[in-house]
Amino acid sequence: SAQDKFDRAGVVLFLISQLSAIEPLYPEKAREFSYLEAGYMCRVVEERAAELKIACDVLTGDVTMAPLTALFDLESTHLYTLAIGLGGTLPLRPLDPPAQPVTLA
Repeated sequence: SAQDKFDRAGVVLFLISQLSAIEPLYPEKAREFSYLEAGYMCRVVEERAAELKIACDVLTGDVTMAPLTALFDLESTHLYTLAIGLGGTLPLRPLDPPAQPVTLA
């Protein structure tokens, strides 16, 4: 379960966007770009963790925002995108191969 992975991680990296910084440039797509960027950053973390033989797992599932809001002093313009668990007693797993680029005609 997500809670089990969270409890077993030595460190949890939370990726949170500040929408008010993105919306002036991309008013219609700020949320979508935030999720895309979080995915790109997650891949970099996964690749580096694999090189260093550090267990790494994306923590999926429902996230209760109230504790995060208080812990990180978040505002209503912040968007939680994802969390990555590292180390601890998480199992070391092989990294999935990168997706193949898609060519649009």
